[in-house]
Amino acid sequence: AVVSTQSTGETTVMQTIEYARASLQEIAHERDGHIDVQKVKMDAHYFVKQVQMINDKMIQAINYLGDASSALPNNGNVYNCEKDFQLAYEQCVLMIERLD
Repeated sequence: AVVSTQSTGETTVMQTIEYARASLQEIAHERDGHIDVQKVKMDAHYFVKQVQMINDKMIQAINYLGDASSALPNNGNVYNCEKDFQLAYEQCVLMIERLD
């Protein structure tokens, strides 16, 4: 068994390219003036679905990176918690200084 080192993103891109190749190959190798239109349509349909899936994943990754690099809360961002803690700490220090 061959151990795959490809990520799911790479696998998706490879499948997408394969669907495009299959469609083009069928069109290029028409037999006796006949093209298997159903096969071309099916491969083209899968190609479009794969491209949409890649696009959705890329948009999701871009949105996540945008959120993670800003103060917006998200699953991978601790910036807001750290900032809230820092502000609370500074307010406590100010209160203690005023009480002294």
